[in-house]
Amino acid sequence: EEDFRARMRPPRLEQMRSTAADAARRAAQRGAHTRLTAGDVLATFLSDPTDASPIILHLASGVDEDMVHWVEDTMRRMARDFPFARLVTEVCEGGRPPECLPFIRELPTVLVVERGVISSACSGLAAAREPDAVREVVGKWLQAEGVRLAAAAAEAARDEEGEQEEGAESYCGVPGCKTYFHEHVVGKKRG
Repeated sequence: EEDFRARMRPPRLEQMRSTAADAARRAAQRGAHTRLTAGDVLATFLSDPTDASPIILHLASGVDEDMVHWVEDTMRRMARDFPFARLVTEVCEGGRPPECLPFIRELPTVLVVERGVISSACSGLAAAREPDAVREVVGKWLQAEGVRLAAAAAEAARDEEGEQEEGAESYCGVPGCKTYFHEHVVGKKRG
């Protein structure tokens, strides 16, 4: 048994280190803007089951570099207002949306993705052709989404805190007793 434990210990330690490194990497990405590189897969990024933080995704058209820069600039400036979210840009080559998001018809667009589901979208950015107009539209949308996401995060924290408090209380009120319906049996005194 000792040999078995000795063989299992190094792989398990490596797995724990890898998990901790992934968590630290994800935490470092919150509240900051990044651009996905060629090696990153958008579909995997959006459906990561280990990270529940919302993703603010800028789907950019590779055709219009100026528009990409204007939206990214706004996202970088406002990133510190989103310590609970990841802000990401994906440049779509050929001006077409990625295959993992088939219902997106128009680029550029900015989306909020929560647990793999799109909860909000800012589209129509192509109509605003001036840098200040684009920055204003994206900035106002990000402010509104920041308020909504912060309220949702606060509500989730309150719910989680309430569940922890409820879980500590037993069904019968006796500290340390069971949390489901039960009866206490009183035994006879032996004499």
